[in-house]
Amino acid sequence: AELSLTAGRKAKSTTAYAIAVRYLAAGMSLLPAASFAAHHDLAFGLFLERAQCEYLTGGFAQAEALLDEAMRHARDNIERTAVYEILIQLLTTKGENARAVEATLSCLALFDLTMPREPTEEQVRQAYDDIRAALGDRPIEALLDLPVLTDRAIGGLLNVLLIAQSALMFTNGNLLVLAICHMVRLSLRYGNIASAIGGYGGLGTWYVG
Repeated sequence: AELSLTAGRKAKSTTAYAIAVRYLAAGMSLLPAASFAAHHDLAFGLFLERAQCEYLTGGFAQAEALLDEAMRHARDNIERTAVYEILIQLLTTKGENARAVEATLSCLALFDLTMPREPTEEQVRQAYDDIRAALGDRPIEALLDLPVLTDRAIGGLLNVLLIAQSALMFTNGNLLVLAICHMVRLSLRYGNIASAIGGYGGLGTWYVG
């Protein structure tokens, strides 16, 4: 099963997604009963990798079933955000933007963060003002001096918020801006990773004060 996971990841890295599905399915067939308890990392890796490859080959129903199972056994927010990343991509690809938004809100709730489903302009302006207050007297260029983000769970949340932007945009523009504000506030607090660019750039692109 471990060799199948390695082979599946290797095939996935070369975009041979259908081949990866076969390797990963073979690995799953070798898992013992109660595998998430006895061999959690192996089982979770097989389910998550196969879910992504199923999604990338059009097996949407299979991918969602695998993600549901992975989420049921996820141990922490690092693993939960990894599931949400794939789920939101899948739902957005299917055009199920409302479900993608609900998934995004559920992911935020893991971190005790919220967004109204139909934000007002006043709420958007308040979120923007909060960012200005957090930035203080620092110039915009000071963002370059923020530390590298090391909290993997927060990094996963930033990735989720970046991936969710399309669904949010087509559902409610104010939702998109609030998500972007969350990204910037998280970056100011925890540091920068690559996906933080989607927050900084998005704030300048979408916010109209």
